[in-house]
Amino acid sequence: MKKWFRKGGLQRRRQQSGPGNTDIPRNDEIEALQNRIMEVLKQEPYMGEKIPIKWLNFEKVIEALVAEHIYHVNLEQLQRYAREVCFIDDEDEFTTLDPVNSKYWREVEKTGVLSMELVDHVFYKFIQQGLVKKDILDMMERFGLIAKFSPSPTDVKYFVPAQLKSPPKRVCDVEPSSHDPCPMYVHFVVGFVPHGLFSQLVSRAISWCSKTGAQHPQNCT
Repeated sequence: MKKWFRKGGLQRRRQQSGPGNTDIPRNDEIEALQNRIMEVLKQEPYMGEKIPIKWLNFEKVIEALVAEHIYHVNLEQLQRYAREVCFIDDEDEFTTLDPVNSKYWREVEKTGVLSMELVDHVFYKFIQQGLVKKDILDMMERFGLIAKFSPSPTDVKYFVPAQLKSPPKRVCDVEPSSHDPCPMYVHFVVGFVPHGLFSQLVSRAISWCSKTGAQHPQNCT
């Protein structure tokens, strides 16, 4: 780097200077600039860390995959790259991590039910800053992001309308009875649904079912 500053950097400054421009930095000014750059670099958290060559080789493999528009690989392929490129043969060095709260993430993706454990995890930083979890849930409910279903004060569930899927077959096969509520159909003549309207309708419908005494929203599981 010092060599670059003394030769390349100074030469560029001289080339850019017009005729008669004698304002060329002295060696002490260049040294001061070099020292300042080194001070800034030393403040970076990665400075001083040792990077194994095997990981540099692994980065080249990832870059090659991305260049071929391959963005996902399974565990077996990943282990093969580690063995062939990074020369990792010890099975103890392979550790498969289970994502935090994966059970609750699968639950919300499959059923649309939002667990309080997942809420605590996602909004942990905000809750630590003094925000009340109930206020966060109320705000999300107001904008139709979630729907509150509370058949009793002690039994409260939240659904995510965007994650709700078609009713299961056991629900579709149930024959309607005389006391069942009639289905509601919303038909958009021009085929255009305003953004966010469907989630709002689902959210309001679930809330209405809760207020009318329904014990379980069968179409949401």
